[in-house]
Amino acid sequence: MGHKSIVTLALECSAGAASAAVGVDGTVVAQTAMQANHGHAAWMIPIVKQALEQSDYGFDDVTDVLAGRGPGSFTGIRVALAAAKGLGLSLEAKVIGLSSLEAMATAIRSLPQAPGRNVITMIDSRRSSIFYQLFTADGAAIEPIQDGDLASITDAINTDEAWVAAGFTAEELADLCPAVIAIDHPFPHAADLIMLYHEHNGDLPADHLEPLYLAPPILGPR
Repeated sequence: MGHKSIVTLALECSAGAASAAVGVDGTVVAQTAMQANHGHAAWMIPIVKQALEQSDYGFDDVTDVLAGRGPGSFTGIRVALAAAKGLGLSLEAKVIGLSSLEAMATAIRSLPQAPGRNVITMIDSRRSSIFYQLFTADGAAIEPIQDGDLASITDAINTDEAWVAAGFTAEELADLCPAVIAIDHPFPHAADLIMLYHEHNGDLPADHLEPLYLAPPILGPR
C-alpha cells in the first residue's frame, strides 16, 4: 500500500492578521493572509478556501487541522479554535491547538540569521503590554509565556548570548538591546503552526484546544 500524505490545514488569528496555510507531509504548499485587527471571523473561511485552491487539495483531502491558541486577540483566538473544531468534525480530521508564540519561534529558527541565537517572540496583548516568550537556539522554552513590556523583556535577556526577536515591537527591542537582532515577521502565521507540528513529527495529542488567554477578556470597545 502506498504512502498516504498528511495534508494539514492550519488557521491562525492571534494577532493583527488572519491566515491559513496548507502543508503536505510537513512542507507548506500554500498560504494566505489578510490584515485584520478585528473581524477575523469574516475572513477565516474565505482564506481557508483560497489556501486550499492554491494547494490543489480539497477539504476532503485534509487529515489534520491546526489552530493557533494564542496568546493574543481574545476574539481572534476563539475564531481560529472554533473554525478548527468545526472543520475537524465535518472532515473527520485530527484537530490540534498550538502555541502561537512557540510556532513563530520555530519558523524564526529556520531563517539564515537565526542559527546559534536564542529566540524571543512577541504578540501585542492589546492591553498596553506584550505577550512574549524566550526560547533557546534549539527551541526549548526558557520560561513560560509572560505578559510584560520592553523593559521586562530586556531584563530577562542574558546579554552575554546572541538573540533574534520577532513579532510586535521586535525592532524597538533590538534598538534597546545590542544582543538582539530583529526579524521582519510581525505576526504569527498559520504556516508557522505547520512547521511546529512537523518538528514534532505530528506526534502531538489531538483536541489540545484550550485557549491561551492569560487574562480575562476586556469587554466593550478598545
